[in-house]
Amino acid sequence: MTSTDKENFDKLRGFTEISNKDLNINDHFRYTCDKYKEYGRDCKYGIVVEIDDDGEITAQCYKPRPEYKPFELNTDNSYKNFRFYKKIKN
Repeated sequence: MTSTDKENFDKLRGFTEISNKDLNINDHFRYTCDKYKEYGRDCKYGIVVEIDDDGEITAQCYKPRPEYKPFELNTDNSYKNFRFYKKIKN
């Protein structure tokens, strides 16, 4: 866990950082990314819906609603600096 993710420590408790290549369809995961024009990082939850041939991830919210469409996570976006986390299974 990076120092910029410390503010999200409670949300990331029990999760371990993974590579985006370790995600599979239907995986539940958390991800952090840089905030837009602010210091710090956002911590969000998603479910993998699709992974295309280029490795681009399409995810949706935990409780899909009509107003929340599936969204793409562009891992090549250096401004967002995505980090992915999965729950540790005991």
